[in-house]
Amino acid sequence: MRRFGGQSGREEMRKGMVSLLLAGLLLVAALTGCGGGGERLNLNSPADNVNLSLRLPAGWALEGRVQNGMAFFSEKENPENRGTVTIWRAEGKDLGAFVDDVLAQSEKMQQSGEILGGAMEHLAGPQAGELPQQALGWELVSRTPKQVGEWEAVEVVENMGGKKCITLWVKKGDRVCQAAFFSLPEAWDKNEPLFRASLETVKIR
Repeated sequence: MRRFGGQSGREEMRKGMVSLLLAGLLLVAALTGCGGGGERLNLNSPADNVNLSLRLPAGWALEGRVQNGMAFFSEKENPENRGTVTIWRAEGKDLGAFVDDVLAQSEKMQQSGEILGGAMEHLAGPQAGELPQQALGWELVSRTPKQVGEWEAVEVVENMGGKKCITLWVKKGDRVCQAAFFSLPEAWDKNEPLFRASLETVKIR
């Protein structure tokens, strides 16, 4: 058994303690992720031949179980800020056409909200007309091509239903993977860098 004694022994002990401390810090960094991120979400769907993982922002947590190709998560202190991961069937469409269809549906809902809002305003006044327009309101802010590993991807930022949303769409085979974050508009400037950092950790196998 090795024993520590005298000046050299104390120096070796100190070096050993420093090494243990550094190892502990590295372990904590590995468990929490770079930049103090939150827990890791892992969605494994053998039926879809997809394994998707990402690191949630610090202070965010999963809601319930990850199952059926879906997962939901939110900010612990403000559950109004939410997110989801979902796996969709591509239905024979390439990624661009798939995203086009999703955005077209959002635009139709927005138009329906305007029509319904106009009718309710005519019947019950301006405040009644605002409700459907807010609930179904939509605006495309940006659409940017991306790449996740070997997979083609698209990033979309939208104003939707009173919230701001950033979505990463990634196509693998005949599946399209969606990772999205929704934020209250007043919290967007604070949350946007956190959302983007989390989406940068997306891995698909």
